[in-house]
Amino acid sequence: MLRRKDPVKRAIWIAVFIVSLVAIWSLTLQSKIIIASAKLNTLDVSWRSIERSFGGVLSNQTELSRLERNLSALQQLKTNRFLWGSFLNTLQQTVVEDVAVSRLKADQTYMQTEGTPDRTNETRIMRGKPAVAIERITVTIEARDFTPNSVGHIRFKEALANSALFQGSVQKTNVLLIGLAAPTADTFSPSGMAVPFSLQCFFPEKERALK
Repeated sequence: MLRRKDPVKRAIWIAVFIVSLVAIWSLTLQSKIIIASAKLNTLDVSWRSIERSFGGVLSNQTELSRLERNLSALQQLKTNRFLWGSFLNTLQQTVVEDVAVSRLKADQTYMQTEGTPDRTNETRIMRGKPAVAIERITVTIEARDFTPNSVGHIRFKEALANSALFQGSVQKTNVLLIGLAAPTADTFSPSGMAVPFSLQCFFPEKERALK
């Protein structure tokens, strides 16, 4: 009876039982942590693979955007480029009696504006602005007027401004008389005199996309 009622042994058994429960609970937690760590490692490897693929997709989209801009710029240059052949043909067909063109000068300049590159964030591509160049074309025509009353330069200016090419691209006010000299001796003139004059044509500015 004394052995059964010994409180010390009972306390020891209870303590052993509690320790066993704690050990089992600890082992359960440890196994869950190991399983969770394994899942975390698997997810991390999977995420890194997806991240590399996503980075490649963004890089490809950026390169595709650049190539599309280049293609668009080339297409624009092909379809909208200034056709010197058309201008020279118009000049050749603009014939005014007793007026002879002696010199032709063309100034074709470009003013470049730097663009901004594409930027990427975590979800999308922020489109940049392409570099552009402003095309300015000015043509200076020097000629000699052999008409007796020196009105050939007026007729030539009007004929040039009214041509189909100039009506489609240059306003009449952009074909200007910029020089009219005093009559000088000229062996090719029927009257022996000629009036040198200069016309200048200002073509509309064009914006050209660059790479």
